[in-house]
Amino acid sequence: MAMKKNKTACWAFIALWSLQGFSQSITVLDSSHDKVSFRGLSLSPDGSVWVSGSRGTIGTSKDGGNTWNWVNPSGYENRDFRDVEAFSANIALAMAVDSPGLILRTIDGGNSWQPVYTNHEKGIFLDDMAFRTGGVGICVGDPLADGLLVIISTQDSGKTWQSLSTLQSPMVTAGEALFAASGTNTIPNPADKHSFLIVTGGKASVLWEVFPFKEYEPEATILPIQQGGATTGANAIAFSGHYLMIAGGDFANRTRSDSNFVVKYKKRPAVLAEIAGGYRSGIADNDMDFRVACGISGVSIHKAPNPSYPLPWTVISTIPFHVVKTLPGSKKFWLAGPGGKIAVLE
Repeated sequence: MAMKKNKTACWAFIALWSLQGFSQSITVLDSSHDKVSFRGLSLSPDGSVWVSGSRGTIGTSKDGGNTWNWVNPSGYENRDFRDVEAFSANIALAMAVDSPGLILRTIDGGNSWQPVYTNHEKGIFLDDMAFRTGGVGICVGDPLADGLLVIISTQDSGKTWQSLSTLQSPMVTAGEALFAASGTNTIPNPADKHSFLIVTGGKASVLWEVFPFKEYEPEATILPIQQGGATTGANAIAFSGHYLMIAGGDFANRTRSDSNFVVKYKKRPAVLAEIAGGYRSGIADNDMDFRVACGISGVSIHKAPNPSYPLPWTVISTIPFHVVKTLPGSKKFWLAGPGGKIAVLE
């Protein structure tokens, strides 16, 4: 394992962009790992921040991004950790895509990592993890030969994992899968403590509700979002009050924004909308009327009482990012992406 501390050098990479029409700004806190693409991002309840990405790279900061500790878990230096879930400054999970399917766990702030899940099945490809408070969560992967999404569950913060039954697992259509773009296409359902919500893309884009701890069949809602191609469909899902927001588009046609955003209010049908700037792989809401979406073509912001209010999304930056996260009541949105960039929008 290679662990190194970056105490002051990261400030050499700080860049500040003023956003026309807004008082907010994007500050890049670190880009020292410029050969790494970050897609995993987690904000711990204790204030620590974790990122994960390609080249086996995982980073954590305990001081708001001023300094970072970097690690490449021994034996996994070539893995792509597309998602990270942090429970504290010391305890976190890192998920690697591709074969074998892998989840690592640390309890000492990243100094050491132990595998808690390994899957050598042919075609295995994990996409993301999602957790409720109390350490209850799931990890979701693309379908295998049987056409069922791979879903495993845990009730002990990832120490142990169990596979869902065939009754509980979604049977997807040919060409339907998940995009491991930002670790945000699965979330716990705040309206039902027993279920999680998953969005798929590709040949079909579907909102799935699954019940990992109940013997219920999954429920499916076809999304009115761009779909039908290998790179089309939903990428990210988040709640904004009683509204469910889903962002995506077409990765191969990144400027097309006429079908990249879906809004759903409680039991009402999902309605197609638009995020200016094209394809978006991440979306977040701070419960203070601000929403931020990001993608490889830039960052968009929306300020209104709710996400369906007829005010447009505004492109505030063309800097590419894969994932955005925030916490309820926070004025700070965290972003991470290609070129090793870690940034905040305030």
